[in-house]
Amino acid sequence: MKTVKDFSNPLLKRREIELVLQADSNPGFGEVKKKIAEHSKVDENLVVVKKLKGSFGAKDFFVKAFIYENVNDKEAIEPKVKKTKKPTEAAG
Repeated sequence: MKTVKDFSNPLLKRREIELVLQADSNPGFGEVKKKIAEHSKVDENLVVVKKLKGSFGAKDFFVKAFIYENVNDKEAIEPKVKKTKKPTEAAG
Protein backbone atom coordinates (compact mmCIF):
# COMPACT_ATOMS: atom_id res chain seq x y z
CA MET A 1 0.00 0.00 0.00
CA LYS A 2 1.56 3.25 -1.18
CA THR A 3 0.17 6.62 -0.07
CA VAL A 4 -0.12 9.14 -2.90
CA LYS A 5 -1.81 11.97 -0.99
CA ASP A 6 -2.68 12.46 2.68
CA PHE A 7 -4.58 15.67 3.38
CA SER A 8 -6.07 16.80 6.68
CA ASN A 9 -9.39 18.63 6.29
CA PRO A 10 -10.12 20.36 9.62
CA LEU A 11 -13.36 21.92 8.36
CA LEU A 12 -14.97 18.52 7.78
CA LYS A 13 -12.97 16.85 10.60
CA ARG A 14 -11.45 14.14 8.42
CA ARG A 15 -8.32 12.96 6.65
CA GLU A 16 -8.59 12.57 2.90
CA ILE A 17 -6.20 9.98 1.55
CA GLU A 18 -5.40 8.65 -1.90
CA LEU A 19 -3.33 5.52 -2.24
CA VAL A 20 -2.32 2.73 -4.58
CA LEU A 21 -3.09 -0.80 -3.46
CA GLN A 22 -1.59 -3.89 -5.07
CA ALA A 23 -3.78 -6.98 -5.35
CA ASP A 24 -4.17 -9.93 -7.73
CA SER A 25 -7.91 -9.37 -8.12
CA ASN A 26 -10.38 -6.59 -7.37
CA PRO A 27 -10.26 -6.29 -3.55
CA GLY A 28 -13.74 -4.78 -3.10
CA PHE A 29 -14.80 -1.89 -0.89
CA GLY A 30 -15.07 -3.95 2.32
CA GLU A 31 -11.58 -5.41 2.07
CA VAL A 32 -10.06 -2.03 1.18
CA LYS A 33 -11.83 -0.47 4.17
CA LYS A 34 -10.28 -3.09 6.49
CA LYS A 35 -6.79 -2.59 5.05
CA ILE A 36 -6.97 1.19 5.38
CA ALA A 37 -8.18 0.87 9.00
CA GLU A 38 -5.29 -1.48 9.82
CA HIS A 39 -2.74 0.68 8.00
CA SER A 40 -3.93 3.93 9.66
CA LYS A 41 -4.58 2.26 13.04
CA VAL A 42 -8.15 3.55 13.30
CA ASP A 43 -11.55 1.94 13.82
CA GLU A 44 -13.07 0.48 10.65
CA ASN A 45 -16.33 2.41 11.25
CA LEU A 46 -14.49 5.72 10.74
CA VAL A 47 -13.30 4.84 7.21
CA VAL A 48 -15.35 5.64 4.09
CA VAL A 49 -14.05 4.39 0.73
CA LYS A 50 -15.16 6.79 -1.99
CA LYS A 51 -13.39 5.43 -5.04
CA LEU A 52 -11.79 2.14 -6.04
CA LYS A 53 -10.46 2.09 -9.56
CA GLY A 54 -8.35 -0.44 -11.41
CA SER A 55 -7.23 -0.96 -14.98
CA PHE A 56 -7.81 -4.19 -16.87
CA GLY A 57 -4.89 -6.57 -16.34
CA ALA A 58 -3.14 -4.30 -13.86
CA LYS A 59 -2.52 -5.27 -10.25
CA ASP A 60 -2.54 -1.68 -9.00
CA PHE A 61 -5.79 -0.18 -7.72
CA PHE A 62 -6.32 3.54 -7.03
CA VAL A 63 -8.23 4.19 -3.81
CA LYS A 64 -9.69 7.43 -2.48
CA ALA A 65 -10.97 7.32 1.10
CA PHE A 66 -11.93 9.51 4.04
CA ILE A 67 -11.00 8.83 7.66
CA TYR A 68 -13.22 10.69 10.13
CA GLU A 69 -12.28 11.70 13.68
CA ASN A 70 -15.43 10.17 15.21
CA VAL A 71 -18.67 8.44 14.19
CA ASN A 72 -20.85 11.51 14.83
CA ASP A 73 -18.86 13.59 12.33
CA LYS A 74 -19.10 10.80 9.79
CA GLU A 75 -22.88 10.47 10.18
CA ALA A 76 -23.38 14.24 9.97
CA ILE A 77 -21.39 14.66 6.74
CA GLU A 78 -21.84 11.47 4.73
CA PRO A 79 -25.03 11.21 2.65
CA LYS A 80 -27.71 8.92 3.97
CA VAL A 81 -28.80 5.89 1.96
CA LYS A 82 -32.44 6.15 1.03
CA LYS A 83 -34.60 3.12 1.57
CA THR A 84 -36.68 2.10 -1.41
CA LYS A 85 -40.27 1.08 -1.03
CA LYS A 86 -41.30 -2.42 -1.93
CA PRO A 87 -43.39 -2.48 -5.08
CA THR A 88 -47.02 -3.15 -4.28
CA GLU A 89 -49.03 -5.58 -6.31
CA ALA A 90 -51.70 -4.03 -8.48
CA ALA A 91 -55.21 -4.71 -7.32
CA GLY A 92 -57.41 -6.37 -9.80
